[in-house]
This record gives sequence, C-alpha cells and structure tokens, in this order.
Amino acid sequence: MDVLANSQEMALFYSFLLGFFVGCAYQMYSYLGVELSKRAGPFGKKDKTRAIILFMWDFFFFVIITPVCAVVAFGINNGIVRWYLVLSALLGLFVYKITLYRLISAVYKYLHRLASKIKHTIVKFIAMSCKCK
Repeated sequence: MDVLANSQEMALFYSFLLGFFVGCAYQMYSYLGVELSKRAGPFGKKDKTRAIILFMWDFFFFVIITPVCAVVAFGINNGIVRWYLVLSALLGLFVYKITLYRLISAVYKYLHRLASKIKHTIVKFIAMSCKCK
C-alpha cells in the first residue's frame, strides 16, 4: 500500500509540473504569436486577418501540446487518467498564472520597450547620417 500511495503522490506532483510547464510554454508561444500577428497590420485595419492568425497560432499550440500531455499522462500513471491528476495539472497552470506569469510579462514588456528604443535610435542615427552626405 505504501508503494502505491508513493507512486500516486509522484503522479500528482508530475501532473502539477506538467500544468506549470504548459502555462509557461503557452505564454512564450503566445508572445511569438502576437509578434507574428502584428506583421498583419494594426488592429482596426485588419482585425479579421490578425484574429485568424492568432486562432491558427493557438490551434497549432494545442495540436502540439495535447499529444505531449497524453504521453506524460500515460507515462506517469501507466495509462490511467484519474480526475485528480487533471485537477493537479489545472492547479499547476493556475499557480504558474499567479506567480511567474507576472514576472515574465514584466520582463517581456521591459525588453520589448528596450528593443523599440534601440531600434528608434538606430533609425534616427541612420537618418542623420544620410542627411549629412
């Protein structure tokens, strides 16, 4: 009985980690999707195109992550999917959302602003150097 309880506790822990990982992977993947959809134009002008790009981007993520989750679920519990493992994965996703999500979002926004300033400075420098010649 002790071995069985220990393996179930490990399955619960791995399921929690899986939910945490899915949250992190989706956040990183969605940042790429937003940047990709910006290439379609600003909101207002091409909302439909941008929405379609984001929908397809999200759909592609779930096409990739679903088999990964299935393989992990089969691997950690010998193919038996239990309701508490699904709840544990959702809890891991929720814990990620209330902890690291904010930190990573803040870092992303900071790096995005910094890259924008650097780009603006380089463009300004090139424009000034072209005027001098």
